[in-house]
Amino acid sequence: MAPYMLYIANTGTRIAVIACMKEELLMNLPRLATLCCIGVLACATAAQADTLHGFCWGTSTCADDGTNTPVSANPPDFGFEDSGNGTVSGDLRIVFLVPTSADPNPSLLSITVDNTSAFSDTSAMLDSTTPWSTGTLANYLGFSASPNNPIGAFTGGSFDVYVDNLGIQTLGSTGGGAAGPDLTLTSGIPEGSYITAFLNDDGSISATANSGAILLDGTPMAMTPEPSSLLLLGTGILAAATLLRRRALQA
Repeated sequence: MAPYMLYIANTGTRIAVIACMKEELLMNLPRLATLCCIGVLACATAAQADTLHGFCWGTSTCADDGTNTPVSANPPDFGFEDSGNGTVSGDLRIVFLVPTSADPNPSLLSITVDNTSAFSDTSAMLDSTTPWSTGTLANYLGFSASPNNPIGAFTGGSFDVYVDNLGIQTLGSTGGGAAGPDLTLTSGIPEGSYITAFLNDDGSISATANSGAILLDGTPMAMTPEPSSLLLLGTGILAAATLLRRRALQA
């Protein structure tokens, strides 16, 4: 008799298991069930997305210390890469976790991301007026991702969450491939804030490894006034000095 064949479909690839002759089929059902479970688990594992890790570039330096990736430069030069090999593309969301204790007026905090690779600036928006204080970050944002980012992995207790969707981006990887995009902020954000990322690759969402989240452990640097601002300030000082001089002469 011809053997019975059991097929498990996994993105176009068939895994065939030769069960047995008809007379032995019932006796081997437990074994077949085990093989089926192994096949399904293998398919699920293959479908999981790689994790993301933060990196620093330019004058900023940082390294994964097993808990997070601290950087003293604030604002930092940073980016994210994939833990796999080669490159991966998808919808990239940069997420900023600002401790509520350091963010008294969340609606007034401005976070602007400068994508130096694309010469464009985008703004991170407050996701909710309710801080994140329990569960996982992905669940708070309303989707599922791997790995989990539980609140306990971040020091601070509760966070105001700001999200900047950079659209379709290509990430390099720790195993090879060009890094990018290279990002920076136009100004510093509160000390103790974290920067993480999510990459949606055709519905499979990669999250940042807990130890790969960038921790800003440096005091925010004051913004350097733009030339136009300095000119306006100088004009105001000159006008005030002229007015005082006139009043002194009139007296």
